[in-house]
Amino acid sequence: MNRGFKARIISDFNTPWAESTTCTNCSKCVDVCPTGALWPKKMVQGQFQKNPQKVSELVEKRKMNL
Repeated sequence: MNRGFKARIISDFNTPWAESTTCTNCSKCVDVCPTGALWPKKMVQGQFQKNPQKVSELVEKRKMNL
C-alpha cells in the first residue's frame, strides 16, 4: 500500500494480520520483502542467511518494468 517512504505491506484491504481470512501461511511475503522486515515464524533474526544483493536485484527489476 502506498509508495516511497509511506509504503507498507497490508493484508485483506488493511485488516489486522491476525484477522486475515486469505492468508495461507505460504511465506511468499517473507520471500519478497525487500527490507528483510518479515521472517518465518519460529526463527530469530540471527538465523537468517543474509543476501545483501537482493535489494539491488529488486531495484534493477523494477527499472526494467517501468
